[in-house]
Amino acid sequence: MSASLASLKLRSRCTSPRRSRWARWRDLALALLLAALPAQAAGDRPWQRIQVPDLEAAYRAFRTPAPEHGLVLWWFWNGAMTEAEITRDLEDMHAHGVPGVMVFPYYGLSIEYLSPAYFERIRFAVKEARRLDMRVWLMDEGAYPSGFVGGKVTRERPDLRMRILAAGERFVVHEGDKVATDRGPEVLAMVAVQSRAGERRVLRRDAAWTAPAGEWEVRTVRWEYRTSPTRHANRAGFLKDSMYSMFDPLDPAGSRFFIESVHEQYRKHIGDEFGRTVMGFMGDEPSVAGLPWTARLIEEFRRRKGYDLTPYLASLVYDDLKDARIRADYFDVWTDLYDENYFRPQAEWCARNRMEYIVHLCGEEDTPTLLNLNGDYFKANRAVQIPGVDAIWRQIWPGKAENYPKLASSAAHLRGRPRAFTESFAVYGQGITLAQARWVFDYQAVRGINHFQAMEYLSSPSEFRLYFHPPDWPAGPLWPYFPAFSSYVSRVCSLLSLGRPAARLALYFPTTSGWAGEFEPDQAVWRIAKQLTESQRDYDLIDEDALQTGLTIEGNGLRNASGQVYQAVLVPPVTFLTAKAMNNLTKFAAAGGRVLFLGGQPRWLANGSYRDARPPAAKVPASSLDQLPPPDVTLSPRASGIRVAHRSLANAELFFFFNEGDSDVDTTATIEGAGTRAELWDVETGDRQELVSRRSGRFVEVPLRLNRHGTAIVVLSASTKTIPIHRNPRFETLTKLDGEWVMQIGGKTLTGPLRLWSDLGLPAYWGTATYRRHFAKPASQDAVLLDLGDVRYAAGVQLNGTDLGRRAWPPFRWDLTSALKDGDNVLEIEVANTRANELSDGPTYQAIEAKGWLKNSYVNTYLKFDREMVPSGLVGPVRLLGSSPQPRSP
Repeated sequence: MSASLASLKLRSRCTSPRRSRWARWRDLALALLLAALPAQAAGDRPWQRIQVPDLEAAYRAFRTPAPEHGLVLWWFWNGAMTEAEITRDLEDMHAHGVPGVMVFPYYGLSIEYLSPAYFERIRFAVKEARRLDMRVWLMDEGAYPSGFVGGKVTRERPDLRMRILAAGERFVVHEGDKVATDRGPEVLAMVAVQSRAGERRVLRRDAAWTAPAGEWEVRTVRWEYRTSPTRHANRAGFLKDSMYSMFDPLDPAGSRFFIESVHEQYRKHIGDEFGRTVMGFMGDEPSVAGLPWTARLIEEFRRRKGYDLTPYLASLVYDDLKDARIRADYFDVWTDLYDENYFRPQAEWCARNRMEYIVHLCGEEDTPTLLNLNGDYFKANRAVQIPGVDAIWRQIWPGKAENYPKLASSAAHLRGRPRAFTESFAVYGQGITLAQARWVFDYQAVRGINHFQAMEYLSSPSEFRLYFHPPDWPAGPLWPYFPAFSSYVSRVCSLLSLGRPAARLALYFPTTSGWAGEFEPDQAVWRIAKQLTESQRDYDLIDEDALQTGLTIEGNGLRNASGQVYQAVLVPPVTFLTAKAMNNLTKFAAAGGRVLFLGGQPRWLANGSYRDARPPAAKVPASSLDQLPPPDVTLSPRASGIRVAHRSLANAELFFFFNEGDSDVDTTATIEGAGTRAELWDVETGDRQELVSRRSGRFVEVPLRLNRHGTAIVVLSASTKTIPIHRNPRFETLTKLDGEWVMQIGGKTLTGPLRLWSDLGLPAYWGTATYRRHFAKPASQDAVLLDLGDVRYAAGVQLNGTDLGRRAWPPFRWDLTSALKDGDNVLEIEVANTRANELSDGPTYQAIEAKGWLKNSYVNTYLKFDREMVPSGLVGPVRLLGSSPQPRSP
């Protein structure tokens, strides 16, 4: 941090209007009150608040996760939903390790959404979930996106429909022409433009205007009803269009109508299970349809910004008249109204009813789209208990560097929320494997996501339903393997929901620059984020609110509502920063914190109004990442594919490592933390072992061996509890099981060497196959393992009739030691592929298409993914491995 910043004195030549200043204090007081409410109200619901347990309590929660922290599977209500079907579905999911469901009214639902019959089925479903000790989340809409109230806005309250600002008439007049300025209640403003002279005149609404000399173009600005497109579960064809309008999210009457029509109706029928079996409501992809408008926007703008927006409206809708600073003020006001009148009322209602509101916005992976549709990610989530993102188009996939899940986890950390969520897999296709699903989960978990919602479980897979946007997990061959995935997700989510986030770096997210139409700062943020993640530097994104009021100086750090302390703030080259944020950064630097302006100072400093922003009075030199404080994790040798998340328990430090790369990694991790012992916690088994480690001052060195796409949980503590020592053996090949196998595939019995099913003449087959052969017991070894090599895509093993279990992802290894016998041994392997092969077969695709089952579906998106997954079978090589386990030192 340069000394010049610490001594920087900021002077602004503009002042904030008094009413606006009071409004800011009011909003701050309200935000602090609301932030305190969930913790006070959630004494009997610990999952709703930050918990910092000790080591042993954290381990118990990890080994046996509570259902509140478990995987949630989207349960598509897309058929008759009889009581028998409801019981069948829930028992099937429960038997496959699913602890929670999201009730999602969807295409094909034959009962009317929000009808008495619908709520009768909801009540029965909740009763059955309680019987099975499962948890239930409720989608707040009759499909998506949230906010059209199952069509009731259009049918019953058309006055509440969504509105936008739009360009209106454009016509040319000449000297002496008179123009009537009263052009109806929808016209908000008029402007006359003389382009050649660069002159612009705002026309008064109370008198006709006579054109002066020259040629003038008169333009109008109007409001109009326009909605984001919606899809209704009960609508024939499931079209996505404007038939059913969303309500105006800036109008408090809209949210009142929404809550009364939906939330209160659920409360009447199942309110006794709120906060017990029923966890909360989810909002899915609310958005605006353009530049949002509401009847009181002009009044609110004047109150908050201190000037009249009317003369500037044309600059918002006409590109050649645009003014970046006016646009920033407009976005600042409407996003505040969006928070206050859409998200906050729902979050407060949920809190009063012992539940949580979770929501993800539209377009989180692309900042221009995100800002156009929702304005400000962090403002929208000010009051939301569990902020989220989605990954439904393979935005998150090997080879893509997408750090946007950090938006959700950072918003949660800043506001003192224990969890952030993801909705994943909606259009990942029939061919997604559980290994790939785990990769997508781990990718998000190491970026702070700890509440995982997976799509999908179709109640009815008949006809068109199965092909709309898979995966439908129970319809595929991998469903018997799903318990392993659910257990894995639940353990990780449970553990990463405990303790305090411990990232020490705060990276400023330049929403306000995006308001001004400048997105190079956004691109810079994601470049910086990539550098940090590749060097194992955990971080949070922070926003203007955080810098102004959300963070407090504690020693030489900045403390957020989660109790997490940042040691450094990184600011990319931004267009705007508020004077208050800059003043707080200056104070932080003076207290010993590090502030790095990566690319130079902000272009403008705003004090109350962006319109009146001025350049900084003093120069701030550019910084570099070399000036960051020392890291809490380093790897030797370096491994850019390793990611890490750090959380602090009451008496331990927890590190979650994930190998995103395609190669195995064998390295030594040097980790900062107190204590005398390092432990390795196994997510698959729930076991814990002591790692051989070496302390050096404040750091501990531990061996870290991660398979391709593998994970490891390392915990540092002073525990003296006796646990096994971790053995990290090296395996050697004893023998290869080459030669002939007996294979049962698709009703055929084949004999021969291991090959892909397509090479055996079965390219379209999907399902399971059985491989069988005999082998002799190898010479004495401490342990004998079976390694199947390349498996596409899951396998289970029996040896001499003993079931050794299933594996859904690499490494495909089983310990044979206890099941081996002298002499001849009989090995049987079950291999399952995915359903990708079905539509990838030309005749099958054509037959399904001819039935009309692919109409309006996402098949053109997911089929290209599925075709990549067609090669199936046991490829090998299959080997027997021997080992003599030894502890490994750093």
